[in-house]
Amino acid sequence: MRPSLRFAFALIASGILTFNPPAASAQAPAEAALASSINRTLPPTYVPGTPVAVTIVVQPQASVVVWAVEETPPTGWVVSGINESGAWDAVNHKVKWGPYFDNLSRDLQYNATPPGGESGSKSFAGTGSFDGLDETIAGDTLILQGAPPTSTPTPAPTPTGTPTASTAIRNLPATYTPGVGVPVAIAATPAGTIAAWAVEDTPPADWVVSGINNGGAWDAVNKKVKWGPFFDATARSLQYTATPPVSETGVKNFSGTASFDGADQAITGDTSIAPAGSVTPTPVPTSTITPAPTPTGTPAPTPTSTPAPTPTPTTASTAVRNLPATYTPGAAVPVNIAARPGTAVAAWAVEDTPPADWVVSNINEGGAWDAINKKVKWGPYFDTQWRDLQYNATPPLSETGLKTFAGTASFDGLDQTITGDSIIAQAGVTPTPVPTPSHTPTPQPTPTATATPAPTITPTPKPTPTGTATPQPTPSATATPKPTPTGTATPQPTPTKTPVPTTTTTPTPQPTPSATATPKPTPTGTPVPTSTPTPKPTATGTATPKPTPTGTATPQPTPTKTPVPTITTTPTPQPTPSATATPKPTPTGTPVPTPTKTPVPTTTTTPTPQPTCQPDPTPTPVDLSDLLDLKVLYKGDGEVDDAALATGRIVINDNSKGSLKIRPKKGESIDFIVSVEAAGDITKIDTSIPIHRVRVEGELRTFATSGSDGAYARRIEAGTLGVVKMAAKPGSGETFYVAIRRAGDGSTTRKANVTLSGVTLTGFEALNQKALITVSTKKKKGGGVYPGAIAPKPGCESQSVIFASELQKVKVSGGDIRPLLIESERTAQTKIQAFWALERDANINPVRILVQSDKLAVETVGGDIMASPGDWGTSQTIRCDGLILRVQAKAKKGDGGRLGALQPIAGGVFGDLVGPAIGESELATWIQSGQEGIKLLRGDEGVNGYFIAGILALTTEGCSATGPIVNMQTKQEGGLNGFAFLDFDAKDKLEKKLNAPAKKKFLGNLKLNECPNAPPTPTP
Repeated sequence: MRPSLRFAFALIASGILTFNPPAASAQAPAEAALASSINRTLPPTYVPGTPVAVTIVVQPQASVVVWAVEETPPTGWVVSGINESGAWDAVNHKVKWGPYFDNLSRDLQYNATPPGGESGSKSFAGTGSFDGLDETIAGDTLILQGAPPTSTPTPAPTPTGTPTASTAIRNLPATYTPGVGVPVAIAATPAGTIAAWAVEDTPPADWVVSGINNGGAWDAVNKKVKWGPFFDATARSLQYTATPPVSETGVKNFSGTASFDGADQAITGDTSIAPAGSVTPTPVPTSTITPAPTPTGTPAPTPTSTPAPTPTPTTASTAVRNLPATYTPGAAVPVNIAARPGTAVAAWAVEDTPPADWVVSNINEGGAWDAINKKVKWGPYFDTQWRDLQYNATPPLSETGLKTFAGTASFDGLDQTITGDSIIAQAGVTPTPVPTPSHTPTPQPTPTATATPAPTITPTPKPTPTGTATPQPTPSATATPKPTPTGTATPQPTPTKTPVPTTTTTPTPQPTPSATATPKPTPTGTPVPTSTPTPKPTATGTATPKPTPTGTATPQPTPTKTPVPTITTTPTPQPTPSATATPKPTPTGTPVPTPTKTPVPTTTTTPTPQPTCQPDPTPTPVDLSDLLDLKVLYKGDGEVDDAALATGRIVINDNSKGSLKIRPKKGESIDFIVSVEAAGDITKIDTSIPIHRVRVEGELRTFATSGSDGAYARRIEAGTLGVVKMAAKPGSGETFYVAIRRAGDGSTTRKANVTLSGVTLTGFEALNQKALITVSTKKKKGGGVYPGAIAPKPGCESQSVIFASELQKVKVSGGDIRPLLIESERTAQTKIQAFWALERDANINPVRILVQSDKLAVETVGGDIMASPGDWGTSQTIRCDGLILRVQAKAKKGDGGRLGALQPIAGGVFGDLVGPAIGESELATWIQSGQEGIKLLRGDEGVNGYFIAGILALTTEGCSATGPIVNMQTKQEGGLNGFAFLDFDAKDKLEKKLNAPAKKKFLGNLKLNECPNAPPTPTP
């Protein structure tokens, strides 16, 4: 992987182009970029098991357009508390921030906790990239082992009777707009004698919190933003964003507490905020504000080290997810899973799957993002402590409709589905006019008749809780305090024992809902289906697994690759609520009547609901003892398990190496073998009988099928993959589905070489291996074919991933290549090819092709390339860290030849982020290379999309990128359409080539380095 390209990319994972004007031209000289500085600060020593605070101060030079940072802590150290929207890359074991499309200085921070048995000096390493130029992080790199503290420091007492000089003052805007984030800033200034302090703030009920700085976190149980404890007297500006619901009305209140050396005081400053356009609320007399009294006589209790609430003894384990009612495309959604293991649990773990293509960040409690399986994972934990597992999930800017979360918790090996919220609706898709309260003259705007709602279910109104503005609960004296770092008895903020008094002036009251509050219902949409468990490979360099408690297997949640069902019922305006209650929409899966005003139809085909992903049924076991030819079955050390044969399984115990030849006895017939399993290496499996599952713990050098009837294995898992050959012969109308994965993660020189015919490959994964994949359709004697393809099983789209650390070739003859994702880490060259054969098209149509390869070639003859984004309901992307040699679609016998798509819908779907010129195309194809650029884009029947060579930027000269696009070709008049971004020298050459007399007729509406209308102003 090349860091400068890998994280300097303008990320287009959702297919959305983002323009952010830099301070100067992207063509800034290298010398200027190198003036940027990046320095790491570490404490001089570490104590095993105690978090180490790491700060990286980054100061980009004024001309920098785009920059990013990645940092590698010592092996085995657990990372947490990453700020500035950074994320932990669990595959490469790096903390990553950016890319940032500005030149603002930032203090990047995280905590790294050494293992309990760590010893000796340890090193940190990292790199910053400024406009593609890499710079090693300077400053501290080594940290020495220190002795644990021998005494417990005592915080300086607050002098009795002397008012504290410490202050915490909140600053709010004068008004809020429903659905728009409100910036909140608390200026916290501890007195010079303060030893420890912390702050917590409670926003209005149901406001969604994001963007917490200074290592703060959202406490989803108590609905508070919490910072600290800080063990210094440094003043800080504590900031976060609170987004009101789209149906919010009336004056809303914030409340909070700061604790300095155990003495609590109310946060002063702004406490109320009014809706935009409402009557200005009466100013609050400062004389009526009474801070919470400082407790006297009894010292503040020493907090425990457990961040979660103290569990009430129970035997039942639960995991409950909490989501906001709605999401806004491009805005982070906070996700909280309240995990409550029972008192008898020895080990447990949790995994959660956000909607496809949502970007995950800020995972707490040592959790990590599994980029291969697209899951957030926590644990295993070897205790019964309750934890609130949290992360942010940011939807693509083009996201629409209802979306689903799915997850599993495992307690002592028993899996259970995460309950609570699972469905989230898009904010404001069909907004309802908000009733105008007597004190608010400005109602919410009603959408015009020309707006085109996304084809989703309209959310059902959610009743507003009973009563007027309900004050936030005051923490009781038994509320769980924050943890104190090991060896330090400095107290955390003492929970407020007296509610912070409100002012004597009552804010404008809210409309009073019905007398009985209705709790937030659990969405009743389509239940999330569960598919066959699919273990995934562990990334290279993973730290030594935690020991499993004696007598208890380490529970990992059974992976459940669950596709998000596409729901296509007709949208309907919400009913107008009564003046006494402002409903909040809650997603529901129940179709509603068709609205009176017919939405403007889109040009895309309405997708049908996806079927549930059903696992292949396990074959009925038969006793193989009298059916198999046991004389030739196995050669090698170890032994065949006779008891397993009686259950339809072939199990080789205690072997180091051996081979299998699976044949029925003469005259016998076997429909399916349930499984073939071996504890060691297998040099070869040769079978003439279909197998449901193959599992080899060691190396599987060769798997081959034989026999006139053909055979295949539905699933192959091996510690290391070698040659895999299958030649299946499905009956008319049948499709045989195959999945292959490497279960090991160590380095190997063996290449996975897969050659299949007559089957559909649904998934392939080979971590730390080179891989070549060839699938073909074969001609059937007497007419017809045995079809081959790379594609998902219906309903199992989210499981269809083709991944290898070095994916060198993916080739299909006589079939499509259309998995969800094709992904490769660094390799010299990746080829993805499809060829027309036996009258069968050869389309290449995944959602994403993401490779870090030096070179990439994507080509089809007799098919299209990513020309049908409507099939997936989202834009499609090809992205390569290196040079794109060619992306070309050649026509054959009238079939294929289209590269890319621009499927228009009603304009303005991207809102203010991108103007209508680009916003007119929601579903599109995006192709982006590294700095080396793109040599050829060819589509005989048309080239359509957005094409970026290198890093995208908006410069003083206009929109551009940093690499060249050498040539674009089509045989269709007016067939070149879309936006292309390249460096200005290359743009002049390409423009000259495309305007040549013989080629000018092929130009359609293709724009070179032209900015969209009204590019947005970046938010500071």
